[in-house]
Amino acid sequence: MTRTRQSEEGCRQITREELMQAASDYMASGAFLETLARRVSYPTESLVAERAPQIMAYLTEEMVPSLQALGFECRIVDNPVAGKWPFLLARRIEPEAPFTLLTYGHGDVVLGDEANWLEWVDPWKVTPDGDRWYGRGTADNKGQHTINLAAMMLVLKAKQGRLGYNLKLILEMGRKPDPPGWMRCTHAIATGWQRICLSHLTARAWWPSARRCFWARAGCLTLSFR
Repeated sequence: MTRTRQSEEGCRQITREELMQAASDYMASGAFLETLARRVSYPTESLVAERAPQIMAYLTEEMVPSLQALGFECRIVDNPVAGKWPFLLARRIEPEAPFTLLTYGHGDVVLGDEANWLEWVDPWKVTPDGDRWYGRGTADNKGQHTINLAAMMLVLKAKQGRLGYNLKLILEMGRKPDPPGWMRCTHAIATGWQRICLSHLTARAWWPSARRCFWARAGCLTLSFR
């Protein structure tokens, strides 16, 4: 049996095995599916101008309250490119944290294409079918940032509300098919950010020996670290 470790202050620290069990229990409870289904229900098609109310609602009604419940400060900023979709910037700061983690996601999706789905599947609902979950955004990217935030929630619960590092998040709403304003927005908010590790929820590459991060799709953004 794995013994529970003790911190220097004598406070009980949860083991990795206990945390993994907590994650398994969370999934089995249906809470993750409920959260994901709520997010998928927002038809955030960034290629459809008429979806502006739903895209903004995804941020103001869904993501901001969820992040605030985890201790984040949030702000929604206009896209530097006129007429394009906004960004949600969030940060969670812990006193004397040794480093900052930068994470990314996007809340928009490609076209729902309702007519071409199976007749028993609605793209704006999560439909489980065996070990598959159908729904627009279940994988890219609502499922991914929902997994990330659920994991963070479980760690916070296990560690008495402390991660041991700062966390900054960028959530964009115009990733599909390309991210207008992304370069200018990230350049502006990156000023002064130091000792940042990057956890990108889609296909990006971290090159430790070069101390750089490369965004491989839709061009290339390189952040250099000193």
